[in-house]
Amino acid sequence: MYTENRCGTTRLMSSVYIEDCSDLSNGYKVRNLQTTSGSGSKKTPVNSFSDLFCGRVPSASSTSSISSIALVADMSDYMFSPGEYVSSIPSMTDAATNGEIDLVIHGGDISYDIDDDCGRRGDGFMNAIQQLSTTVPYIFGVGDHEGGRKDLNVDCHAPSSGYDYEGFRMRVGEATNAGQMIMAHASGSPTSFYFSFDVGFVHFVVINTNAWIHACQYWMLKPQMMWMEADLNSVDRVKTPWVVVIAHRAIYCVKNDDSECTTESEAMRYGLPEAAYKKNINIGEWIGEVKGHDNVFGIEPVLGKYKVDLVFGGHTHHYERSYPSYDGVSVQKDYVNPKGTVFVVGGIAGVGEDAFEEEYADFTAWRDETYRESWGHLKANMTHAVWTQRLANDGGALDEFTISRE
Repeated sequence: MYTENRCGTTRLMSSVYIEDCSDLSNGYKVRNLQTTSGSGSKKTPVNSFSDLFCGRVPSASSTSSISSIALVADMSDYMFSPGEYVSSIPSMTDAATNGEIDLVIHGGDISYDIDDDCGRRGDGFMNAIQQLSTTVPYIFGVGDHEGGRKDLNVDCHAPSSGYDYEGFRMRVGEATNAGQMIMAHASGSPTSFYFSFDVGFVHFVVINTNAWIHACQYWMLKPQMMWMEADLNSVDRVKTPWVVVIAHRAIYCVKNDDSECTTESEAMRYGLPEAAYKKNINIGEWIGEVKGHDNVFGIEPVLGKYKVDLVFGGHTHHYERSYPSYDGVSVQKDYVNPKGTVFVVGGIAGVGEDAFEEEYADFTAWRDETYRESWGHLKANMTHAVWTQRLANDGGALDEFTISRE
């Protein structure tokens, strides 16, 4: 249990660990606590309970015929900005209630921003996803908008800071070694910034892509990459034939001439120039080509070595997908027995768009130039992984493709 008091708001985070509840419908209630002032600030239970929440937990093993997962990034709460855009929360909630999805993975940029107004913005977002996250599990990865205690002007995850990313870390259980930290520890990770887990036929790996961008986070690259290699090396591709990496910042994307889809994506793909890494130069300040400078900690060689099937990210606010690709180009123009990784950018689950100002790249397969809010739906069996990009307003299909391995 963890209690936080900030700006006149008290938050109580409570976690309960329950074993052997997968593939079952689970019901629970939350009992309210009343905090009374005075000596010791004694907390007194009140004889009132929340509504009954009923949810289900998917099996980690491939016991069913299909694994069905929703994936989003860059999603705010429609209640905060009515009329500006359509949030994917209602559509995903309907899908969860109807049994169409078993899990939601939110790959960073939560509520814009989770720590705004002393964390009250994050509180509102958690309330908005309550029906969804109590019906199926809701897993968070970290994006660039999770950084910082804004009231303390802290915005980077340095080892010496105790407040950076606090709104994110507190809510996912890092403060109490509970919640997602149990999942992280089970995968051999010491942190909620990178971890892995299995859902049916799919092995998911969640990483922190900010570590390639901000010099104050370069320290995380070595332990993260060492962990990631060990994790991918341990995957049993008979039990989990599909491997999906959740990486908030897009490793392959096309937008405009700013650094997001050029310098930054190349730094993740090929690795940081050694000089930038050793001299703590933010990659956005690097002048010239990224590749070819004794690069370190490139992610693409690892993706290729362990035959990662798909990387999902956001950060750029639109939807686009690649052909199977490697080294900046497509290796084939279909998805049959792919010899490269497929990259999906879905950073428009409930936020304003980033317009495409560049032409299709060689690796680009398709992109939505109408910039409709949408969310990803992955369904996988032993031999086929079907990706459907579903519209936020009605759940209809915006795009669909199938990766097959036979």
